[in-house]
Amino acid sequence: LPIYAQLAAAEPRLALAHYRAGLCHYRMGRLDEAERLWRAGLTIHPNHPDMLRTMPVLHWERKDFDGAWEAVRRCQTAGVSLPPEFIAALQKDSGRLGPE
Repeated sequence: LPIYAQLAAAEPRLALAHYRAGLCHYRMGRLDEAERLWRAGLTIHPNHPDMLRTMPVLHWERKDFDGAWEAVRRCQTAGVSLPPEFIAALQKDSGRLGPE
C-alpha cells in the first residue's frame, strides 16, 4: 500500500496507481478509502475495466443495492462484463433483476 499510495500521489494522472492503492485498502476492509481512490481513478480513466468491475462489488458488500446497480449499469455502458454469479447474488439480495 505505501508504494502505490506514493505512486498515486506522485503521479496523480496514473489511474493504475489509484486502482492498486484502492485494492489494497479494499482487501484491508477500508471500503471508504478504496471507493475514494477508485472514484479518483475513474475520473482519469472513466472506462478502466478493473475499477468498473470492483465498484458494484464494493456497493453490494455495503448493502447499497442502488449504488451496486448503478455501478453495474456503468459497466454495461462501458462494455465491461461482470461474473454471472455476482449478478445472481445481487439480484437475490436486492430483489431486483437489474438496473432501473
